[in-house]
Amino acid sequence: KRHVVGPAVQRDLTPGTNTQVRATVANNGNRTADRALLSIYSSYGLRFKERHSNCEYRDHAIGTFALCVLDEAVAPGEQYALPTALRVGRNALYERFDHSVV
Repeated sequence: KRHVVGPAVQRDLTPGTNTQVRATVANNGNRTADRALLSIYSSYGLRFKERHSNCEYRDHAIGTFALCVLDEAVAPGEQYALPTALRVGRNALYERFDHSVV
């Protein structure tokens, strides 16, 4: 059983600055998860500063979607975190960073 751990809410970020968000998946089951697909979305006012090689990115007018293959095994009780560096755009206001296991 995989579980997504939500990132902490960040406030008072100013346009033109950078921030770091961790997309985290936890294994709450009783068997090792050998691989998983992680879906990531960052809204229009956030831009990925770097793109991970295990992810495929699609830019859209409303934001960027990524689908990532997590090949690292996650044992019961452990977590896998994908640190993500983001740039806060000049038009940023009430932005979102979402991730889920697919």
